[in-house]
Amino acid sequence: MKKSYLPMMLGLLGSLMLSTAAFAGADFGTLDANQDGSLSAEEAAADVELSQSWSEIDKDENGVIDQAEFSAFEGMQDAGSSEQPADQPADQ
Repeated sequence: MKKSYLPMMLGLLGSLMLSTAAFAGADFGTLDANQDGSLSAEEAAADVELSQSWSEIDKDENGVIDQAEFSAFEGMQDAGSSEQPADQPADQ
């Protein structure tokens, strides 16, 4: 009996991609459980970094994070991840 390994490999690859996405942080649509266009503190609790930075992200202090505030937060994360650590020379 000859088995095809293609479906198994595709399943493994799909699982790997999904697990990698989970570590990269959730997106707005996934976090917005009730799909009302904003994130409550309860919804944001699913992302530790988002929850810990709540007061910094909720710029208008209305108690929710909207899509624009979330996008700005993602921009801060991207900018922070591209910076060199202070103890390493920039050419490394």
